[in-house]
Amino acid sequence: MTRGLRGWVATLLLCGVGADSAAAASVTLRGTVTRVVDGDTLWFQPQDPDRPLIAVRLRGIDAPETCQAGGPQARSLLKAEVEGRVVTLRTHGTDDYRRTVGTVRRDGVDVNRALVERGHAWAWRDARGRGPYIAVEQAAREEGRGLFGDPRAEPPWAFRKVRGRCRV
Repeated sequence: MTRGLRGWVATLLLCGVGADSAAAASVTLRGTVTRVVDGDTLWFQPQDPDRPLIAVRLRGIDAPETCQAGGPQARSLLKAEVEGRVVTLRTHGTDDYRRTVGTVRRDGVDVNRALVERGHAWAWRDARGRGPYIAVEQAAREEGRGLFGDPRAEPPWAFRKVRGRCRV
């Protein structure tokens, strides 16, 4: 890598873009969910009036696409749990689309986990098959909760690979 390119990459990483952005310092904020986009994406307005509206991708989960079987149900459940409510957001960096990756809690309950637990989202896995909610997903599968009650349920990453993302 040339010296100029190294400097450019270092600048991107310092700005929170790229693979290391998930390692950025975590911040915990209180605020209101203003809109649920789909089963794992929402808009969050911090209580601090000086902070802007934040697009949030829920950490550790992958919900079905809105045009995929189970997608509308996942969105409805998330909407019922958090839209218009005061929640706590713990940030974990940003994703490739510059959304904040976060864990949402309402009344002390980890909402990300609850979506997997109820069978409305898959646990995200890294290249080695690790993720924060793998055991939760396994329990939901064993009990046939939500999507996991259908042996033909297609993980969203497989759906996107064949059909792409939904047009919203």
